[in-house]
Amino acid sequence: MAYRDFRHLVGFLVQTWMFASPVAYPLDVVPGPYRLLYALNPMVGPIEGCRAALLGGAFPWGPIAVSTLSAVVLLLLGTAYFRAVERRLPSLAGRVSEALGDDREGAPVVLTAHSLPRRVFETDREYVAELRATGERVAAAAGLDGGRWRWAYQSAGHTPEEWLRPDLGEIFPELARAGHRAVLVVPVQFLADHLEVLYDLDVAAAAQAQVAGLAYRRIAMPNADPVFIAALAAVARRTVPDIVRPGARVLPA
Repeated sequence: MAYRDFRHLVGFLVQTWMFASPVAYPLDVVPGPYRLLYALNPMVGPIEGCRAALLGGAFPWGPIAVSTLSAVVLLLLGTAYFRAVERRLPSLAGRVSEALGDDREGAPVVLTAHSLPRRVFETDREYVAELRATGERVAAAAGLDGGRWRWAYQSAGHTPEEWLRPDLGEIFPELARAGHRAVLVVPVQFLADHLEVLYDLDVAAAAQAQVAGLAYRRIAMPNADPVFIAALAAVARRTVPDIVRPGARVLPA
């Protein structure tokens, strides 16, 4: 969710990368002292290798070795970063497993996010796509198969316009008709106990579940969980150029 605007840079970055690779020109046009640095581009070795194979000439073992090493380093750094970011997922997935306990094959799980007016959704479909992707990753990390969990929206506004569905309240009767007697609600978009959780879920949704004949349960929110706080700190370090030291004056006196 923190990188929604990055998609606007992808085309520009790909085009820049193409011009920074020896696609339309050979490596020989790069001054000798800079060729080793230039070969750090992971695409230099493969492109020069293809050029040598098709047009003849000495095979560029040096650039291929440097590009391969650069690609391996980037892969390791990317993997390390990915795993560091992924640490926030067990904070939710672990809560799902804890809430289910020994009931690994019983109560269905409903993952929820705040509903949106359809007109808002139509202007930015990627927002919901990212929410669904987060839900799928949480479900996978919790070991839930596709038939065990559902996706629903909650907290729709009381306006005449159309809001995204299915609404959580619409899911409960379906689960009851399927023979279920309990449900576990997992709000993947919310991170703390606030109105949409304590009232919209624990009061309003719980009452709807009771009417449908379901025992209502909800996972605990991360709140001040150390894993969650560490994830927030990591986002702050990536986003804010200069972290304000504790006790430092932020606003003028």
